[in-house]
Amino acid sequence: MTGLYAVLGLVAFIMIDTSSARSKYRIVEYNSKVTSWEKARDACRLSEGWDLAKIENRQENEALKYLLATECNNGGDGWFIGGKSENGVWKWADNSDMLFNNFPPVRTSINEARPTSTVINYAVIFKGDYQWGYVAPRPTPRMGYVCENMTYTASARSKYRVVAYSPVVSSWEQARDKCRQLGMDLVKIENSQEDNALKNLLATECSKRGDGWFIGGRSENGVWKWADSSEMVFDSFPPVLRTFRPGGRQWPSVVVYYAAIFKGYYQWGYVAAGPTQRMGYICENMSC
Repeated sequence: MTGLYAVLGLVAFIMIDTSSARSKYRIVEYNSKVTSWEKARDACRLSEGWDLAKIENRQENEALKYLLATECNNGGDGWFIGGKSENGVWKWADNSDMLFNNFPPVRTSINEARPTSTVINYAVIFKGDYQWGYVAPRPTPRMGYVCENMTYTASARSKYRVVAYSPVVSSWEQARDKCRQLGMDLVKIENSQEDNALKNLLATECSKRGDGWFIGGRSENGVWKWADSSEMVFDSFPPVLRTFRPGGRQWPSVVVYYAAIFKGYYQWGYVAAGPTQRMGYICENMSC
């Protein structure tokens, strides 16, 4: 089984799921009609709940960069994102502080300047190496823009409760008990849309504790069911993991596995009952 867990860990770190990013972001290539950060933001806000992208952690940044790498249009020099600075103070389009950024050191040095008048710069991701940078209002930047569905994570947040690893909860069963004490249950993911929404929500989690989160899947001798005993019709186990997936043979005794989402690229996997797993858990409000 040690070899299986090694494969699990490798899969979790080498696979990037862009489908969740595609649901959350809209990439618009450069055209001469959108000539400023303000016009780009106006274009995003034409769709209810959308705004220029707000990137809050490394996982979101990596998912977006990977998505940008799939773009084929060669027009323009890059894309506006939601960051804007006045005299070196960076904020997002919603006026929240920019707590995370991916500017290279040479570009963050502007924050040390003391301009005598208001100096404005706009955050962008450049084509080529997908590196953050910034541009001034003049000359006119040749930039596309990245819109983000701001309601995407908000709706998931009302449905799910993500609990970080704690040694007090050391098993799937204990995690389920904790959820049920809240009037919830371990999450049941029934389609790709729910899976993508949950992965986007997990990308906003800041806790570094643990290896991932228990979800509601449980198997006995290779038969996967959800915590409510319904069949697991949908799953998001990667193909390489399905090769090792329990089932298709005679078992000398009952063998139990628990489904989990691993940190890193938020890939599904599973763990055995012991030794004690370093997992948080995800509860779902089943009445939503």
